[in-house]
Amino acid sequence: MKKKRLLIVFCLVLASVFLFSSMAFGATNIKVYIDEEQLAFDNPPVIQNGATLVPLRAIFQALGAQVNYENTTQTITGEKGSNLISLKINSNIAQKNDEKITLSTAAQLINGSTMVPLRFISESFNCNVTWDKTTQTINITTVEKEITYYPNTKIPMLENIFDDVNYLESENIDGTMAYYYDYDNLPASAYFITEYKNLLIENGFSYFEQTDDVNTTVYMNTQTLDTIGFSTVDDGTDKFFIIITYNDSNS
Repeated sequence: MKKKRLLIVFCLVLASVFLFSSMAFGATNIKVYIDEEQLAFDNPPVIQNGATLVPLRAIFQALGAQVNYENTTQTITGEKGSNLISLKINSNIAQKNDEKITLSTAAQLINGSTMVPLRFISESFNCNVTWDKTTQTINITTVEKEITYYPNTKIPMLENIFDDVNYLESENIDGTMAYYYDYDNLPASAYFITEYKNLLIENGFSYFEQTDDVNTTVYMNTQTLDTIGFSTVDDGTDKFFIIITYNDSNS
C-alpha cells in the first residue's frame, strides 16, 4: 500500500513537470524561412513566456556567419563581414562590434542549443524579420547591399564586405592602380581574404595565378578582362594590405 502511494505521488510530480514544461516552453511548429527557403533544425524555435526564441547557431550559419562557442566562458560569437557578435549564456547583454545590444530575454541553452530572442537576429546582421502568429512562421529577409567597384573597373571594392576598413591612399603604377589599406584595421587575415575571394567569385572572377616574387594572388574576369592582385606589404614600420587593379580595355 505504501509503495502504491509513493508511485501515485511520483506520477503526480512527473505530470506537473510535463505541465510546467509545456507552459514555459510552448510546444510549437514554428517554421523559419530565410529568403523564402525553409530551414531545418535539430532543436526548433520555442515560445517562452510569450517570447519567441530561435536557435542562434543554425540561423547565423544560414546567414553566412562563422560561429564559435567557448565552453569555459559560455560565450558564443558570430562573425560576418565587418560585424562581430558575441554574447554569453544567461546574459541579456550582447556585443556587436563596439555597440551593446540589450536582449528582451537572456540567451539560454535549451537541449544543447543557444536560443535567443527573434529580434536579436535582425539586430545582429541587419536583416528584415517578420513573425506571423497565425501561421507560426518566421520570415528572415537579407538586405542586399549595393556593390561598389574600384574606379573604371568592375572589381568589387574591399569596403563591400568590411565597412570600417581604413583606406589609406592610392597610386598609379605604370597604368595600374594600387590601393592601400591599414592591415591592423582588418579582421583575421585568413578570414577576410577568404571573404574577399568569395566576393570576387560571386562577381565573375576566377583564380588566375600566384606570383612568387611579391606573393600576390591574382584573379581575373575573362568577360570584362578586369584583373586584380592582392597581397600584404611591410615597409619595416607598418604593414599594409594592397589591392592592385588593372583593366585591359582601358589600355
